[in-house]
Amino acid sequence: MALKLEIVSMFFAPDQGGAPNRITIMANELKTKGIDVNVITTLPSYPAGKIHKAYKNKFFVKEIRNGVTCRRYWMLPSNSNNPYVRVFSMLSFSLTFLLSIPYLLKRKPDIFLIQSPHLPIACTASIIGKLLRKKVILNVSDLWPNSALELGLIKSEKSLSYSV
Repeated sequence: MALKLEIVSMFFAPDQGGAPNRITIMANELKTKGIDVNVITTLPSYPAGKIHKAYKNKFFVKEIRNGVTCRRYWMLPSNSNNPYVRVFSMLSFSLTFLLSIPYLLKRKPDIFLIQSPHLPIACTASIIGKLLRKKVILNVSDLWPNSALELGLIKSEKSLSYSV
């Protein structure tokens, strides 16, 4: 029986950019190694900050891309510089991600691989993975303290959360 891996990421093809490419390539490569890979992600909206035309007016889409089952949930897309809008965008996926719980209970993945730096979804997915008693791997990439400082989420370079 193949290992069941559930990847949770805000970005996946056809989104464009470094993060979507990394996750998509990783999922495809793991699939070629015999791992049963599924992805939970958002409706594609990156980099424009608008849901792609083929996915407009949809709340949920299930599709297969290169043999990888992909479950896409709605989120409020945004590329705004306003930190409140960006946080609400991330929180919106955290909330719609909760709708995947019945699917996850049925699928029973062995491992959750959570792609972050989107911390709200990382927290939500980690909690669900732990509640389901599954191994959780949190892959934190591209987390830059300067980003939090520039967004005003951290007030000073001297704050504990910035220096850690």
